Amino acid sequence: PLEWDTEHFNFPCYRICYLHAQYKEHLLSDIYDFLKKKGVRLAFLRLSTEDPLRVYMPKHPAFRLCATKIMFKKDLNKSGPTIERKGLSLRALADLPVSVIKKAENKIIKIGPKLFIYNHFKSDDKISRRQAAGVYHNWLKNIIKSRAEDVKCLFDTSNRLVAFCIVKKRNDLGKKMALLELIGTLVKGKNYGTFVLRGTETGLQESGYEIFYANTDVRNYLAQNLFTRNGFISYRTIDEYHCWI
Repeated sequence: PLEWDTEHFNFPCYRICYLHAQYKEHLLSDIYDFLKKKGVRLAFLRLSTEDPLRVYMPKHPAFRLCATKIMFKKDLNKSGPTIERKGLSLRALADLPVSVIKKAENKIIKIGPKLFIYNHFKSDDKISRRQAAGVYHNWLKNIIKSRAEDVKCLFDTSNRLVAFCIVKKRNDLGKKMALLELIGTLVKGKNYGTFVLRGTETGLQESGYEIFYANTDVRNYLAQNLFTRNGFISYRTIDEYHCWI
């Protein structure tokens, strides 16, 4: 069960997980029947594009492909030096002066949802644009409230917020990893995306992180170019399906 999604959409939402070792043609029908008995209205399923179950997806109309994501990663042990530019300053939102924090928060919350041009919520015609935008608006508000230290803000010489990113950190079997959840620039054409990305990498390296992950929609060529230009490699493609019951 997905508590946050259920509360946002005001109907039961689930995430579908299954064992990759067991495939049967009627598996999708079994999943659908199970969800229906549970009273679920919407369920989400992620599949690698190499997953054999994808063969059966077109045969079940309840499952609709809403997005395809490319997964990227970068070995921080092999990361190059930070690209510096005089006058730019990268700081965590939590470390900003009180007088600056509120202005930065408002800008991030205002522009953040607009950065999700391609996403599985917007691609689903059963979800209104207002509901889709609300997902990311509320997500950003929660991030700022509970994880302000994970929001990295880039300021120019006039102390103006020009770019930001959000990073989620985790420890997996003793290996420190980080996921880039969102990156955005408020000023175009200045290469600020690269500066905030590489500056964040340096901070992760200094804190002992080894792998930096990122992902973007297959239609988002700007983000793909940003990642590959800065040493990320693509390693997997994931399909996002919605199942309406």
